[in-house]
Order: sequence, then C-alpha cells, then structure tokens
Amino acid sequence: MATSNRAQTTPDLANRSFITRLRKRDMDKPFTTYVEGNLLNHVETRRDYYLSCIYAVIRDWHARGKPKTEERRHDFREWARTLDWIIQKKFKLPPPLEGHRSEQLRMSSVGLTFLRDLALVVQTADMCNDDLTASMLASLCDAGEIDVPGCSPGADNSLITKRIGTLLGPLFKESVSIEVEGFVVERKITSVRKEERKENRQCKTYCFRPRR
Repeated sequence: MATSNRAQTTPDLANRSFITRLRKRDMDKPFTTYVEGNLLNHVETRRDYYLSCIYAVIRDWHARGKPKTEERRHDFREWARTLDWIIQKKFKLPPPLEGHRSEQLRMSSVGLTFLRDLALVVQTADMCNDDLTASMLASLCDAGEIDVPGCSPGADNSLITKRIGTLLGPLFKESVSIEVEGFVVERKITSVRKEERKENRQCKTYCFRPRR
C-alpha cells in the first residue's frame, strides 16, 4: 500500500494496482467527533469491532457460495469480480472499478499526471470554466509551485509555456476533451489575427470544468 498526491508509475505496475482516490470535503464541513477523540483514535479503540465487521461480510459472501460478477476491467479478475459483487450487492454502492481505467492510464502518463496537477491548481485559483492559454497555465504553475516536467527550476516563462504545449498536445490528438480526476478538460483552437505579421495564427486554450 502506498499513498501519493502525484503518483507516477509504469503501465505494468498501474495495471496491477487498485487506485483509491480520496475526495476531500469542503472546508466549511466539520469532521465527525467521537468520544475517543478523532477518527483515528475511534478506530484504534474499536478495532476489534471493525475487524469483526469485515469478517462478517466475508463470512456472508462465503455462505452465499462465493458469488462474483463478470467484471473485466482489472488484470486480477478473480479478485476484482469478488470485490465488485460485495461492493454492489452488500453495500449497494457503485462498481469500485468505475473510472478506474482512466486513473491507471493517468498514472502511467507524464502528460495526464501533469494535466491533473493543472486541474487542481486551476481550481485553487478559482479559474475553472475560463479559457486559459499555455502562458496563463505557466503563470498558475509558478504561483502554485507546480513543477513542469522537463523544465529545470527557474526556467524562462517562454520555455515553460512551450513545454506545457508539448505535454498537452498529444493528449488531445483523438478528442477535444479529456476527463481527469473529477474534471473535464476541453481544448479549443481559434484563429487569431496577428497584425504585426499580417497573418492568422492558431490560439489554443484549455477550459477546466469540474465534473458534476
């Protein structure tokens, strides 16, 4: 088990992983308090009870004949199909591997991992739904202390801007929009007239929308 805000791995290891995404609650929503203190204190005090709950679920699954679904979206299929049945049938929750493939692809792609970092820094800057150029994204990276892969610390803004375009370009070859970590990122290409050169040039912008 490992935890990371910016996990990056090989395609083989990503295919063997089960990625759990933590969704942080809004800052104005308080955490539940317990007699024992915080959540960790509570679980530590009642660990025997919670372990028995896990064993109870496994015992019930076994008593029902060890059922499983036809889930195919993971390399460890027997495990995935069993977990899929338990999550959906016992807890009435969505399939645990829903959206998992896109996270595996992101973890094994430098460009997609960087796109996730951009989405989070754009959200922090309250600029979701704005059309942002690579230059504007470079400024946000600088303000949010986000490293741009392939750029050394203190690199010139123009070089960072160019590198951002190089990283994002291949991601949008097959589609104008990409889903990553709860966001839909759309690239727009417009023609802009450059009077000093008497020519029209393409301008690429990126819009980050939180997925509802």
